Amino acid sequence: MKKFMAIVLSLTMALTVLAGCGGQSGNTGKADTTAAESKTDGAQAKSGEDGKSGADEAPYEVIVELIGSGVAQPDTAEVEAAINEITVPAINCTVKFREITIADHAQQLNLLGTDGDRIDIVFAGYTTSTQSLVANGLLLPLGDLLKEYAPEMLEKAGNLMEACYIGDDYYCVPGNYYPASRDAVTYGIEDFEKYNIEIPENPESTIEYLDKLYQNIKNSDFPGYAFTAGDGPSVAITGTKMDKFGSAMGADGIYGVLMDMTKDTQIVNVFETEEYLNQCKQLRKWWEEGIMVPDSMTSGTTAVAAMMAHQVCISLNPINATSVNNSKKITGVDMGEIPFGETYLIGQTIPEYSLGVTVTSERPEKAVQLLNMIMTNGELANLMNYGIEGKHYVKVSEHIIDFPEGVDFSNTGYGLQIVTFGDLAQVYQKAPYTEEWYDTLDQYSAKNAKLSTAFGYVFDTTPVKTQVAAVSSVVGEYNASLMCGMVEDVEGRIADFNAALKTAGIDEIIAENQRQFDAWRAARNK
Repeated sequence: MKKFMAIVLSLTMALTVLAGCGGQSGNTGKADTTAAESKTDGAQAKSGEDGKSGADEAPYEVIVELIGSGVAQPDTAEVEAAINEITVPAINCTVKFREITIADHAQQLNLLGTDGDRIDIVFAGYTTSTQSLVANGLLLPLGDLLKEYAPEMLEKAGNLMEACYIGDDYYCVPGNYYPASRDAVTYGIEDFEKYNIEIPENPESTIEYLDKLYQNIKNSDFPGYAFTAGDGPSVAITGTKMDKFGSAMGADGIYGVLMDMTKDTQIVNVFETEEYLNQCKQLRKWWEEGIMVPDSMTSGTTAVAAMMAHQVCISLNPINATSVNNSKKITGVDMGEIPFGETYLIGQTIPEYSLGVTVTSERPEKAVQLLNMIMTNGELANLMNYGIEGKHYVKVSEHIIDFPEGVDFSNTGYGLQIVTFGDLAQVYQKAPYTEEWYDTLDQYSAKNAKLSTAFGYVFDTTPVKTQVAAVSSVVGEYNASLMCGMVEDVEGRIADFNAALKTAGIDEIIAENQRQFDAWRAARNK
């Protein structure tokens, strides 16, 4: 999913894409939107030095990051005013959005506080890893604040909070309570029907099954290719559930991996494994057979663009609760899915889409109170996501919304941001979502997913940061062409690859990761 999100973010110049992403965690509407409405007794923040209660002081302005593409949202102030009608009586704070473009997001985060400016709440992990933000001293520890000011949110997050513990404290909170994934093929329904492409029986995530499916596409009259590798996909080995310790934020596999996240505790160099070699050989075979786009690494055409143009009709990626519907929003293509096996969850999924409180906040307890409301109060979350009912959206059914008459992506005054606030079980969704979609959410919760043995573990790369930079460079040089099927001598290229990795220091990285992982496991088992 992280790879797919990177593709989505790269297309933010397209207005329809932006709007689609903006609704990605849309509305489930199932939840009781009043469930987390204010309790002025325990929810009111303590004032600072004068000891007065929050009710006796001026409301604190919580500045909240709003990530967009730079498209103007002229009604933002009106939406803020409507939000404040909820937050002031509840927790004695107002909300002010700071609109930041996705292109500038990473830079803006890294400049926090350098000019005396303030942002209270930010999206962590979206363009810069949460671990990096913590290491750079940009996020506040939240443990004590969460216990006092956000007990409802802690209860809802449950064991997802384990993945937010970085070093010595909680530094973020989950932005999605349904983060599990499952392996799947997604396909263009129209193309499969038009060209009578047969889906083999007994779906399973094996090379043999995928080969049958791809051969069926090749043997049909479909004028394109089965799939594309884009400009070099992340390391994904068919039939395995790897935990890569969050290295998808940089170069894949650089920290070592657990090949089977559900049982393995030994971290290995994925590029030395037989599985990686076989995967690269198979990709080369599919390239030679004309099953995959031959020039995907050099053509500049993304996987999303290839699907939109019907150049390909298949995508092989882990899917989560929103993947298929968001694919339709982004590509305009009706997508079907062929799921493989159970849902699974790695710890790094959570901090890669999380919310944190920055060191520039003057009243972090107010920021935490607001986070509590955002993640537990559907009325507030929907207002922050979509704006004002009747002006920016109308209900089509109990939980599904659309634009009002005369309003569309080009002239709406709010709702074009590419981040979503709140619990998926409480916020609205736009078509192609349906009411039935909400019934599928629970299968993507942590309680129903297979967890990695490293769930909750975070690798501190500081002791090997020099090696991480060097190994990342080597992976960038070798892996993309192998994953795109463009290497003729696969075995020779992989041998050179691994020699370069060892020179760059991958063994030192894996040894340090293993040391920290073993210590973390030992501490948990005490």
